[in-house]
Amino acid sequence: MPPNVTPVPKEKVDTTSLSDTYRAEAYVFGDGADVEVFGVGGGCKEARAEVSGQSADLVQITLVTITKQPPGKVCTQEIRQVPLTVRLAAPLGTRRLVLESREETG
Repeated sequence: MPPNVTPVPKEKVDTTSLSDTYRAEAYVFGDGADVEVFGVGGGCKEARAEVSGQSADLVQITLVTITKQPPGKVCTQEIRQVPLTVRLAAPLGTRRLVLESREETG
């Protein structure tokens, strides 16, 4: 983790739409506009995070899991937590953070 990391208070992180596979936590660092969240990856799965919405009251971040199965390759089924960092237009501050997920194939 980067230096000067501050956990986002649990009551400010909404993970109601996430499965138990995801970690229900987030951290801010730097000037407060960098947010670290955790996606899932492993085997033939890659993870990324994208800011899907920002307002004066809340920030939405979508955790994207991309499944890539190259021809002739067998993929293992391990899942690991992958730290992902997104940059907000302004510091998170007191805004609520909503984490959502989406799956893609690639």
